[in-house]
Amino acid sequence: MQLYLSKILFGESICSTHVFVKLALGVIFASAAFATGPVAQFDEYISAATTALTGTNGLSALVGNASTELSAISSKIGTINTALTSASNVVRNKTEPEPSPVLASAWYAFCDNIAAQLTSVETLFKYGPRNSAAYRAHIQSNVNALQSAIAGQQTNIRTELTMNYAQFTKYLQDENTDIATLRNKPNSLVLLRQDDMPATPTLANLEHLYLVCTYPDFDITACTSLKTIGFFDGPALSSTQRTHLSTLAKVTKQLQNLIVMNWGNTSIAGSAFSGATSLVKVIIHKVTTIGNQAFASCTNLISVSIPDATSIGSLGDYGTGSFQDCSALTTVSFPAAQIIGTCAFIKCRKLLIASFPAAVTVGRYGFHICDSLTTVQFPSAETLLGAAFAYDNLITTAYFPVVKIISGSAFQRCTGLQEITYPADADVESGAFAECLSTLKRLDP
Repeated sequence: MQLYLSKILFGESICSTHVFVKLALGVIFASAAFATGPVAQFDEYISAATTALTGTNGLSALVGNASTELSAISSKIGTINTALTSASNVVRNKTEPEPSPVLASAWYAFCDNIAAQLTSVETLFKYGPRNSAAYRAHIQSNVNALQSAIAGQQTNIRTELTMNYAQFTKYLQDENTDIATLRNKPNSLVLLRQDDMPATPTLANLEHLYLVCTYPDFDITACTSLKTIGFFDGPALSSTQRTHLSTLAKVTKQLQNLIVMNWGNTSIAGSAFSGATSLVKVIIHKVTTIGNQAFASCTNLISVSIPDATSIGSLGDYGTGSFQDCSALTTVSFPAAQIIGTCAFIKCRKLLIASFPAAVTVGRYGFHICDSLTTVQFPSAETLLGAAFAYDNLITTAYFPVVKIISGSAFQRCTGLQEITYPADADVESGAFAECLSTLKRLDP
């Protein structure tokens, strides 16, 4: 961090030409006028800085007027420096998680550079031919350029301030837990900032890892006893790291909770976690394709969320389902999935709800023998292939408002099905509702 900003951060006096800034951290955060939350606070301070730069009676307007007193210029520069320093302290003091040290340091250096350029503006106005309109316009262009630069950096910092924390907070809420509880688990490590890392960590004994800050050099391959891995930070997993997690789940059968915000590959390979009977919870982001049998026979898997996936397996051969035979699976979330592959969820016998808002095609045997399934909602589905929901005898209502093709056996022996919504002009093949209730009603969308 540059000397200028480091002094400001610790409340020391800073003097440049006609500029005096004295800030204390307690004063910076004392104003109740600013909204709560790091992003809102940061935006408030940046707004104050840009208003002082180019707003009505801002620095740009002042330097454009030859009669402006130098003291007014100095005062306005002090206001801008104060606002930027306050914004920097939001970044500096944010926890859970701490912003990327690399990006934060870049922001601090950027603010130092802005301060230096503001001093230059003051010098130009003081010593230059301010009676020249062209000269004043030149100074104004320098001020306007500073605002553009700040706006660009603001976007980067706002992204960093919100990155990871929302997902980590959601995880804490879903698990009905808090940071202190996670840290108190035996052999647990929660990295909210880099200095949370013990001086001599025993990674081989680590069972629960929650990586929330950006820690690119962390070697998870040294963690050979993991039961929980929570990768909430930005860096993508490497191929070696993905293989290591697969081994912990499939071979040593100890990994229970797999939470990764950046898988590092758009696909989860076929059979990547098949037979991983230790897995209980899976949350993986930035994956669009789930391979055949990727999680097949994960018999203790209860909850899965892969929100970016657009295809779950392929529409190929029988027995290739991505989640087939996950007999304990209760909750799934695939809001972007368009293709539900063959046998994708066959024999997921505890699955309660199938709601896939983006699904266009449901493959053969996609939800066959999901005999706890009660609710089926596919608002975008156009094609239901053979036996897609066959033998799901607890389904009472089904919703397919735009479906065009309902193949033979699609709902065979769904003996509890009472109402199903689909268009009157849909192509319903013979046997689509074989062995269903004679009182089954079709509802118009």
